[in-house]
Amino acid sequence: MAIKEKNHSMMCGMIAGIPMRELNGETVLYMDEAPFELVEALGRWLNLRQRQAPAPVPPPIRGDRADIDDVRARLAWEETTDYAYRHDASGRTAINWYAWQKFVVWMSRTLRAELDQLDN
Repeated sequence: MAIKEKNHSMMCGMIAGIPMRELNGETVLYMDEAPFELVEALGRWLNLRQRQAPAPVPPPIRGDRADIDDVRARLAWEETTDYAYRHDASGRTAINWYAWQKFVVWMSRTLRAELDQLDN
């Protein structure tokens, strides 16, 4: 495990925390700053969710659109993670904060269900 990975590792105390960043006016989580132990599961979860039911094609989202906030709100209202991925100018991959929140909720429910199974 590299030093950067240790900074984002739950096992090592999440020294860096889970940083909320801004990218083109939107709150995101960069994948390389997600908890190290969850990066693979997060990526797989997003990819599997996208394959479950195709979402409608969204309108183009550009930072200079006058209705950018309305477009984002409409996409968030659809409760989909299909539009989760973002890329900054350097090519770093991020996901919108809404997708991260949905993953945390799913992970929490999954753990509770497994604990309930163990309890029976």
